[in-house]
Amino acid sequence: MYDEVAPNPSTGHVDAGAARAKDFGPATVVALGGGSVLDAAKGISLLVANPDAVAADADHLWEAADGLPLIAVPTTSGTGAETNGFGVIEDTAACRKVYLGHPSVKPRVALLDPELTLGLPPAATAATGIDALVHGIASLASRGANAFSVAYATQAVGMVSRALPAATGTVRTSVHAPN
Repeated sequence: MYDEVAPNPSTGHVDAGAARAKDFGPATVVALGGGSVLDAAKGISLLVANPDAVAADADHLWEAADGLPLIAVPTTSGTGAETNGFGVIEDTAACRKVYLGHPSVKPRVALLDPELTLGLPPAATAATGIDALVHGIASLASRGANAFSVAYATQAVGMVSRALPAATGTVRTSVHAPN
């Protein structure tokens, strides 16, 4: 078990997690947590399968050996980290964010249980809910939008708009113009 991933995971977190996983041996990586944990797990999975690599090598891992299988169990909503094989990691030495990943570390299974989000503090629920809302709006505004994506994005924006106030404990008020 490696439980030292910060909200904005760094290359150091990924390297440390990979070292822990290498000590354990070949296995499946199970990532339980928010988008940052899932992003770090992708990097950890990739580094274990590429023993000479370090997280700061993100730009050179596109042609790496396949990473360990990954199962994602998100406890927040909004990032969609369980749907792809790449994570955003902070390279603190270079003072930049990097995409660390590979198609092989796209989670093979995503276990989605809305009850896992219930203990999240209201501020974190609001932040991840706004993230989900922004993803929907961005999809609607995308130059590549099509009837299929617009239908899903419209549904997502509507669902988040209705559910977020209840999920965060905020009260929605209506303002009506006088007659």
